[in-house]
Amino acid sequence: MYCTFRNLIKAINWILFAVIVLLTICVLIIIGGAIVSGEFSIQPNSEGVKNMIAFWKDYSALIITLGSCLTLFIANYNLGQYLNVETINALATLRNMLNSPENRRVHEYLLPDDERKAILPNCETETDFQNIRNIDIFNYIGTLELGRLMWDNGVIDQTKFNNQFGYRVDNISNSKEIKEHILRNKKYYLDTLINKLK
Repeated sequence: MYCTFRNLIKAINWILFAVIVLLTICVLIIIGGAIVSGEFSIQPNSEGVKNMIAFWKDYSALIITLGSCLTLFIANYNLGQYLNVETINALATLRNMLNSPENRRVHEYLLPDDERKAILPNCETETDFQNIRNIDIFNYIGTLELGRLMWDNGVIDQTKFNNQFGYRVDNISNSKEIKEHILRNKKYYLDTLINKLK
């Protein structure tokens, strides 16, 4: 749905842009033809305004259509920008949830051994993995499932999900204990998460 809706917005904007260009060309042709034939002249007085109104009266449908298309184009463009902002907000919210102290401990526990080594010298810390409670693991998995639901409901696309959270799902699938827990309790977890673990 995400990609389809975004693509629909883009397609509508391209169509509106093309219509706006064509209508603008029509208006310019009308003005050019009227200037050449002497029917149209700009006069900065009340008589000139009356003449201008009378001239454009025959083309009111064209002017209304052009104005409507411009309005729709701007509204559609703003909708696309709004969706971009909301997508980033949704990802940031989910990322913050995953960075809670409890989820960070679960995430560190799930890291492969080679990724637990300090990247920067003199920055190694010891983490007590004995005190990770089941509720923390459930919370961590549930938070990742929220990301997958965002993908399923079109808030983010697959690429964004994989870039932000794919490695965390991979780390879960590499943890024998958590993988076994999820497969034993299938009815409580998303099918897409279960399929990744099989």
